[in-house]
Amino acid sequence: MTADQAEVSKLKRFVAAIQRANEIAVSTAPEALLNQMLALIIEVTEAEAGTLYLYDAASDELVFRVVQGDETSRSLVGTRFPSSRGVAGRALREGRPLFIGDVRGDPSWDRTLGELSTLHLRTMYCLPLSLRGAPVGVVQIFNPPFHTIDDADELPLLELLGNRLITEVEKARLLEDAQRRERRQSALVDIISRITSTLDRDQLLDRIMNHARDLLDVEATSIWVQDEQTRELVLHIATGERHERVRALRVPAGHGIIGFVAATGERVLVNDVRADPRFYSAVDAASGFVTRSIVCVPLRAPAIEL
Repeated sequence: MTADQAEVSKLKRFVAAIQRANEIAVSTAPEALLNQMLALIIEVTEAEAGTLYLYDAASDELVFRVVQGDETSRSLVGTRFPSSRGVAGRALREGRPLFIGDVRGDPSWDRTLGELSTLHLRTMYCLPLSLRGAPVGVVQIFNPPFHTIDDADELPLLELLGNRLITEVEKARLLEDAQRRERRQSALVDIISRITSTLDRDQLLDRIMNHARDLLDVEATSIWVQDEQTRELVLHIATGERHERVRALRVPAGHGIIGFVAATGERVLVNDVRADPRFYSAVDAASGFVTRSIVCVPLRAPAIEL
């Protein structure tokens, strides 16, 4: 192949990749959009697999969002870890692409994250994503051939696709925010209509907690009422897969994270309950539910404490 032919071939690849990216951008489904953009980057770099993490500025964590090339890693989607961990965290901190020639031998590689555990990992290219100077996320592609990463002629295409992915990540977030607002408005309308149409307090509370479970995208929600005589917390309303098994459970006064919240009036967020000494495991033992994280807020009324 002559130099001119090689240049024409490279130009065709650029145009084809841009056309594919434009076609993908038409999608209004956030998950499909991110999955297809990651798949395109993997294809262009001739890699075997890839992952996409989004950065959560509020918690300073990376959220495992998309994986391609390893079915077993799909179970990790949604998991979080501190942005200081792993090669992804390093790329995010340094704000520059990283090429790792020996993944298993690199000290930044964090095996405990469990990603792509079924693949024989050799090389990795890690591309941090930022928008107007603020971190957005990280793309990792695994086992790309050296020539697709090391060739100066190939890097502009990767940079272009990375920038395009940043735009699509922002688009996905805007879409999700709009969908979330719409769901909240629908839930509010439903709750207001229930208030005006039912006198059954428990039915209304159950409806509200189901809406909360959906809007917060959590596995379960509950309301506990404090027994005025024993000061125990009694489970009053529960939603989720095992809610029928936990009716009328009691937590002794002062026990558990909910006991702490009831006593102090403080709001509490715990990302790992097993590491919190206040966690009361007897509720999980009775229900079969496995609590990993929890948000607990006090509810107070003039005549009754919830």
